[in-house]
Amino acid sequence: MQPQEYHTLEPLEKHHWWYRALHRRLLKRLAREARRRGGPLRVFDACCGTGGLLRILSRRADVAEAEGCDLHPLALSYARSRGVQVRECSVNELQGMRPAGIWSVRWMCCITGRSPPATSWQGWRSCSPRGGLLLNVAAMPCLARRHDV
Repeated sequence: MQPQEYHTLEPLEKHHWWYRALHRRLLKRLAREARRRGGPLRVFDACCGTGGLLRILSRRADVAEAEGCDLHPLALSYARSRGVQVRECSVNELQGMRPAGIWSVRWMCCITGRSPPATSWQGWRSCSPRGGLLLNVAAMPCLARRHDV
């Protein structure tokens, strides 16, 4: 993503209707999964950007641990300023690290409309044996934008 996008997204992530709706949907799914499993979840937010979702997750009773990763130093700077745990790495570098039980991969958008590249799924192998994968992708290729690349 272009650096300017992080400056734009960080303040929007707190109040913009799209982020509020997205977070509400993700949190509802995670809460349901925590109830099903009978306890709080460990959540890993791949491509966490400025850390807005991680900040929310870290304050929830149904989340025992929230951690994320991103590649961009500016995104990581914003996330760390919010007091969340983040790693500077790609999802593909997580293989074998077993970062968490549930993965929230929010920004895996494919402009071509095809499935994500096979390398994008390598991180799934790092998930704990009882883990799950929660994907949020553009509903239609026409909804993907230049900043998604």
